[in-house]
Amino acid sequence: MRIRDIKENDVQACADIYNYYVKNSCFTLEEDELSFPEYDKRVKSVIKNYPFLVAENAENDGEIVGFAYLSAFNERSGYRYTADLSVYVKNDCLRAHIGQKLYDEIEKRAAALGIKNVVSIIT
Repeated sequence: MRIRDIKENDVQACADIYNYYVKNSCFTLEEDELSFPEYDKRVKSVIKNYPFLVAENAENDGEIVGFAYLSAFNERSGYRYTADLSVYVKNDCLRAHIGQKLYDEIEKRAAALGIKNVVSIIT
């Protein structure tokens, strides 16, 4: 398992993971799947200011098996040291501690950015 920054050619795999949860759960709080352009725009918006990491399965041709990213928790200046966390793991890879590995790395990245609080809505 390798955790690294997202690359352009990872976006579709992340969109597929995300859209699985749109279709099969209430976790995303979205009702409609996102198209590739919509998801790509979201990723590009995130990486302007925050880390967006992917978990890559080195044993399976670098398959993307999960991702995590930070985003603005609230635009008010008093929240500048707080970020919102999202973590998604490919449905057939659950219970392999991928989420924990992503969380550990994103927490380090948050600290390096001066972020003191990481908030996540768990659904």
